[in-house]
Amino acid sequence: MPPIISFTDSNNTSITSLSFGGIDAGSTSDPIEIHIWNNKGGTPNVPNTTNTRITTKTYNGLDTGDTVPNGQEVVTYKMIQVKNISLSTPETFYTSIGGPDSHAIGASTSEIIEGASPGGLCVLQIRAEIPTNATSGNIQFLIRVLYQYV
Repeated sequence: MPPIISFTDSNNTSITSLSFGGIDAGSTSDPIEIHIWNNKGGTPNVPNTTNTRITTKTYNGLDTGDTVPNGQEVVTYKMIQVKNISLSTPETFYTSIGGPDSHAIGASTSEIIEGASPGGLCVLQIRAEIPTNATSGNIQFLIRVLYQYV
């Protein structure tokens, strides 16, 4: 059985999408806290994730190309930033992510999200930093978590 990955907010409510709201060019959004679980409350145990990373992709799953409404600028300009606040020493700086430029995450410095019951947790803060030359409008894009398991 593979890892069972799920996403919740700080109130333990399941997340299927994020909204940063309206953000002016040249501004940064308020951070959104997301919880990434492996086997949340589940039994039996499932494998740990290893080499766990997060990045953005266009709405069609691409690293480059696509259209502005499908997130091309978000990925190319690495407008999304993330920091892991669940480490024993939480990260204090945000890392910009996009396409092949991902950020290692996990509940430990070995980039693992535990699979043992009742489940492992990684807590992230995510924000958007919009450059002054960004195209305005509603933008769709994907936040992708990549991992391996044995």
